[in-house]
Amino acid sequence: MPGRPEARGLVRAVVVRDGHVLLVQRSADEDLFPNVWQCPAGGQEAGESVEETLARELLEETGLALASARRIGSDLTFLDRNGGIEWWEPHNFLVEVGPGDVRLSHEHQAFAWLPLAVADRHPGLSAEGQAAIRQARRTL
Repeated sequence: MPGRPEARGLVRAVVVRDGHVLLVQRSADEDLFPNVWQCPAGGQEAGESVEETLARELLEETGLALASARRIGSDLTFLDRNGGIEWWEPHNFLVEVGPGDVRLSHEHQAFAWLPLAVADRHPGLSAEGQAAIRQARRTL
C-alpha cells in the first residue's frame, strides 16, 4: 500500500467579526483561480509553523493582525498544475482579528463581509471556502 504523499502546508482563515465572515476575491490576472472568492489563504514556507503561516498570510492578504485562532479542520488534496500533481495539506482556522480596516494585497481585487449564516452561499466562492465556513459554523 502506498504511503501518504509529500504535501505542502496551506492555511485557510475563516475570519469572523461581529457575526460576519471576510471573503476576498482573487485578482483577475492571477494564474491560479482568477476572480474566485475565497477565505484568506496561503502556502506554508520552509521552517514556518502553520500558526506562523496563518498570521503572515492574514497580514499580507488583508492587512489584519491575528488576535486568536482555533484549528477547525485539515485534509489532504491535490492540484493538477502544468501536467504535474501538487499535494497540499490545508489547515482551516476559525480566526478573530484585531481592530482595523481591510487592506488588500495585489493578489486580491475585492472583499466582502457576509453574515456567517449565508457566507458559504456567496456566488463564486470556492468549494474549499464553502467547506471551511461550514466547519466554522459547526464549531461556534
